[in-house]
Amino acid sequence: LQYSTRIYVGDYAFSNSIEALAQEANGVKRIGVCRMDVDNLGQAFVAGFERPEKATAQEREHFVTISRTAAFSRQMSLFFKCYINDILSGRFESKPALAVTVVYSGGDDVFLLGAWNDVVEAALRIRQAFTAFSCGALTISAGLALVDDHYPVRLSAAASGDLEDLAKQEPDKDAVCLFESAHCYGWNTFTGRVLGEKKAALEAFSARAVKSVELHFCIGRSTFCARRRTRRTANCSLPDTPICSPGWSRRAHRLRLARTGRLQTRCTAGR
Repeated sequence: LQYSTRIYVGDYAFSNSIEALAQEANGVKRIGVCRMDVDNLGQAFVAGFERPEKATAQEREHFVTISRTAAFSRQMSLFFKCYINDILSGRFESKPALAVTVVYSGGDDVFLLGAWNDVVEAALRIRQAFTAFSCGALTISAGLALVDDHYPVRLSAAASGDLEDLAKQEPDKDAVCLFESAHCYGWNTFTGRVLGEKKAALEAFSARAVKSVELHFCIGRSTFCARRRTRRTANCSLPDTPICSPGWSRRAHRLRLARTGRLQTRCTAGR
């Protein structure tokens, strides 16, 4: 007779190499370190099933039983040891897999690291899934640190733990402390204002910057072509419109005047 026992372990790993995880990051190649912890879980175990509005002690503690407490503990462990693998791998809600690796996940704690932008996305996914899993009865706070890929994991864990403690000092907890102590936000503020308004403003600014770079490139190219045409027709220059495109500077005009004694113009021969 053979027996088997399935042991759930939060062991999702995109890669076991920290350097490889850093290379998966967008923009700056840095590692994000995240620690998350359920808020007020001890109080939920102690008084989560009480009904304080009831008059008698028997009615107040009618649902406070060992079986309910054990089931509550088992469900919490199931989320952080089993469901978290599907959340990070993308099997939950058919989303892309994240470039993160779980260092520890169990009980009511999560400790993971990976590409910094995917770590932020992982924290958002975990918070959203946990809120749905607990029907909004429980909240979770997080601390996210940004470190170099050669920074010791022990020290990065301590840094993210300090940020997590700062997030739990918010009035209602249910918060995230992002990269440094000055950036602590409630989850709703973080998703609505920081990732919503600020991210949209930065993306619009980046789009304008790209258009400006393209414009300067076109101006510089037209200037280069005008200079080549000028060199080919250096001996036939009649008074006409100067070949000063918007990319030319006044300093360039002065240098040309000092070198040739006159302002170079387009060739008008053969008109």
